[in-house]
Order: sequence, then C-alpha cells, then structure tokens
Amino acid sequence: MRRRWFELNPDHRAAAALAMEIQRRCIAGSARPDRGPLLRIVFYEVTTPLRPNTLVDITSVYRRKKRAIKRYRSQLKLTDYLEHATALNTLRALTVSGPRYVEAFWCIETPLTNEEIANWLRYGETLTAGH
Repeated sequence: MRRRWFELNPDHRAAAALAMEIQRRCIAGSARPDRGPLLRIVFYEVTTPLRPNTLVDITSVYRRKKRAIKRYRSQLKLTDYLEHATALNTLRALTVSGPRYVEAFWCIETPLTNEEIANWLRYGETLTAGH
C-alpha cells in the first residue's frame, strides 16, 4: 500500500496543497522575492503526526484548548480527538525539558518542491535555512 505523503484527511490535504500554491504565487508575483517570507505556512498535527521544525509549550493554555475541542461535539462522536490531541501534546513534551504539553508545528517560509516536502516528511535530508 502506498502511503500518502502528508495527511490522511483529503480535505486537509487539499487545504495544504492550496496554501502552498498560494505561497508559490505570492513569491512569483513579488517585485522583491529576496526580502523574506511573504507568506508563512504553518501546519500542525490533527490526525497525522508530522515532522516539526517548531515546538511550542502550550501547558499554560492546554485547558483552553481542551474546552475548545469539546465544543466540536459532532466530530467527537466520530473519534475522540481530545484523547488523540492530548496524546500528541504529551508525546511532544518528551522532546523538550519542562513542559507538560507541547504543540508541534511545521513552518514553511519559502515554497518547497514536492521532492523537498517528501524528503522532510520522511526524515530525509535537512532543509536549508528558511524552510
């Protein structure tokens, strides 16, 4: 079985592809593409763990996140997203010293090729600065 490179949810995959296309077009349409990021894309884990390049201690706001997730009653009938989110946040806390809950993000400041994305997500080569 061939594994999808990004996300299990087709809506999430479509949104990610759209965001990356918008980023590419913003850079291509810029008069000064060398001035830094015009559009930073930030992905976080919902249904699929990702390879992060940014970790944030969310311990102080975890209760607020928990209350927010509980408001999605229809989604919680399908699966216990609260349990899964807590598990991911707890797992991510293992990689840093101190926090109880950590949110993982993958931030992209410049457009990536499909090959660069695949390499990053499968823990291949490290991306250059700015990715």
